[in-house]
Amino acid sequence: DRHQKSIVSISEETMRILMAHSWPGNVRELSNIIERAVVFCNSQEICISDLPSHLVELGGDAMPGASARGVRGQDFSTIEVPIGAPLKQVEELLIRKTLEATEGDKNMTARLLGINSRTIYRKLDKLVEKEIDSE
Repeated sequence: DRHQKSIVSISEETMRILMAHSWPGNVRELSNIIERAVVFCNSQEICISDLPSHLVELGGDAMPGASARGVRGQDFSTIEVPIGAPLKQVEELLIRKTLEATEGDKNMTARLLGINSRTIYRKLDKLVEKEIDSE
């Protein structure tokens, strides 16, 4: 409800992948994955394309060739980072892309990245300051 979406089901294939995973992070990890799937879901049913690619790859026997792509074919589950990119630059890119995927929801971005919401606000403030200084 907080994402203003009306998800009513999870596809059988998606449920098979979710059930096949060992969930080392337990309930919190599962909760984060479902919340992420809701964010990326473009219909009333959570599908394989709404799951992170690492889960789809682990459940590859069930769904060969599946990928974590959105309806328009845009891959929301991965970003490309050049080898040797400074860690600070990678962090900024990851925050920006996740923020874009959550349509600007800073709290959801923080949850998906596994960081405190205060941390995301602080990091975003630093990014804005950096952009202002570079102008």
